[in-house]
Amino acid sequence: MWMRDKPRRPRLPHVPVRSAPWPHRAVEVTERADDGVIELRPKLPTSAKDAWFWDEEWQKGERGVDEHTAAGRYTVYGTAADFAAQLRETSDSETR
Repeated sequence: MWMRDKPRRPRLPHVPVRSAPWPHRAVEVTERADDGVIELRPKLPTSAKDAWFWDEEWQKGERGVDEHTAAGRYTVYGTAADFAAQLRETSDSETR
């Protein structure tokens, strides 16, 4: 039977942080192999280039859209051409 020189350490889980400024932020927990120190590092499940989405101002806008949708203040168009025609109509009426 083959034996390892060093036993494998179990992988530690990600611990959610509820008070973080962005939802779904987590903490990566790792143990250093050389001295056994446990390190905690903030970790975002999304890439840094997507961080704008979790900005408070953007989230305020998202909540506004959710409120409009829940109140039924939206229009469903049958085709893209119908939608484009409505945009042209609205644009023409605003410039008059």
